[in-house]
Amino acid sequence: CTLHPINDPNCEKNQAFCNDMDNWGSVSDDIWVWNYNTNFSMYDLPFPNLRVIGPNVRYFLNSNVKGLFMQANGNGLTGEFSDLRNYLISRLIWNPDLDDQAVIEEFARLHYKNAAQPILDYIEMLHDNAEQMGVNPTCFPKAAEVGLTPEVCRTICSYFEKALSMADDEEVRARVEKASICAYRAMIEAGDMDDDERKSIIDQYITLAQRYNMTNASEQKLASVFFEELRK
Repeated sequence: CTLHPINDPNCEKNQAFCNDMDNWGSVSDDIWVWNYNTNFSMYDLPFPNLRVIGPNVRYFLNSNVKGLFMQANGNGLTGEFSDLRNYLISRLIWNPDLDDQAVIEEFARLHYKNAAQPILDYIEMLHDNAEQMGVNPTCFPKAAEVGLTPEVCRTICSYFEKALSMADDEEVRARVEKASICAYRAMIEAGDMDDDERKSIIDQYITLAQRYNMTNASEQKLASVFFEELRK
């Protein structure tokens, strides 16, 4: 489960892995971990795992793990919050004692400036909603498995619309635009739209994805292929 910390005792999906870690620790002092931190089937879909990156890094450290590779979207820089996720992972692996929520806010305030608050509010809403809906997504989730409903998708769009309206300048606006790609993908996957609105959303999604150089829509699918599928 990518929503809950690996050592969350209330998450059945993660209990088996913790047992494996304990067993490996009893027979080896040379444990290295390859950990997943993205949605490999839809890189740009909203993915509520930002709250678990810090707890997971600390769990591995306390389990005597010697090396840690945190794999996210390695096929481009347009995955959902790839900039923030890369920053958070890098800072925490370097210093696991950092307050991960403070690191998230630090990045948002510096990167999105006056537009940061709606984006921080979106991150909180996304994670709170997934927890309230009781989902347990893996690293290949569909929209429903991360708690996306038509209503939630509309709410996500409203956060990014507000952030765009608060952008300090064109540079910050571009950063918010790039981040907003996830809102369009959410609408495409789980939004409730008529044909005209769906066409408009798809057109805007493709325009932004191309503007910010999306190379892969998923681990196995090129963005150009996915765009053609949407147009059809």
